Amino acid sequence: PPYHNNAVWPFVQTFWLIASAKAGNEVSVLKSIGDIYRPAAMFLTNKENVVAENGDFNGTQINSDNMLWSLSGNIGIVQKVLFGININRDGLSFRPFIPAAWSGIRTLTNFKYRDAVLGITVEGWGNKVSSLSLDGKLFTRRTIPDSLRGMHHVYIKLAGSPFEKNAI
Repeated sequence: PPYHNNAVWPFVQTFWLIASAKAGNEVSVLKSIGDIYRPAAMFLTNKENVVAENGDFNGTQINSDNMLWSLSGNIGIVQKVLFGININRDGLSFRPFIPAAWSGIRTLTNFKYRDAVLGITVEGWGNKVSSLSLDGKLFTRRTIPDSLRGMHHVYIKLAGSPFEKNAI
């Protein structure tokens, strides 16, 4: 994790987490999620900085309870990693990353994208999509078109394939 003046910045840790998910590094993803959620859970706040040695926000040079970058880092975990939402020029693509220990079903509701409102469900674990359906119909494309209008439901089933071991 990035350090400066004995502080770790949760918002920078989120970038590390997203890169770890893209690299397929399950261990790094789990550690990064813990590094981001731990201070929020312990102190019931989204402080900007925490002291690297003890994880406490006391002792940092500056801090605030509503740091936008810490809050957006938490949202980034959900949208960019757990649901793998990628906004592209021609639509939405999905590349979820669910650690094996977190296998299960997750649903994100009321996700607004252009003129559509989506409910998105991801089932299983891994980072390989075995099937994707739109409104209950198997969807062979991996990108939901930007022309979609109204309310829809996206269902993603993950393959449960083991993550490749890597040093990144």
